[in-house]
Amino acid sequence: MGESVGESTPGLAGGLPNCQWAAPDGRYVQTAGVDASDWARVLPAMIQALEASGQFDDTTNLRRLREGSKLVEAGQDLEADQACSLFSQMVELQGRPPGTKWIVTVAPTHADPKAVSGQMCAGGRFTSVMVADAAGLDAPLPVNEVGQAIKIAHRRNTG
Repeated sequence: MGESVGESTPGLAGGLPNCQWAAPDGRYVQTAGVDASDWARVLPAMIQALEASGQFDDTTNLRRLREGSKLVEAGQDLEADQACSLFSQMVELQGRPPGTKWIVTVAPTHADPKAVSGQMCAGGRFTSVMVADAAGLDAPLPVNEVGQAIKIAHRRNTG
């Protein structure tokens, strides 16, 4: 964010525990680092949102993601490596090469950026880093910075 914002505040986002550092003007940084199996428990809601968006036409990967989602909905915990494999498939749906372990995205769109978010799943751990501002982010967007931060945060998350 370009400035120190002091202590973090713990919270929940998407059902996952996180820490958030907020600036008085509404900008904030949010991080999460959890076992990939815990991340997978929120997968059914994510799959539903992906399908509802209509942005993905990769039926093979969507089928695989639905299968993983059904296991979670049936109460079966996914092993951490299985969860990271499903994460990689979700990243493929966004145009990244097979086997990709991390991604940085702008939300909701590049034309109206409110957040830059990075996620990574590797070694059985899921990590997320997001820089956001409800009023909108100014150019240049911190895409490279979030890309670097996700890798650093993930190294810390995996101990």
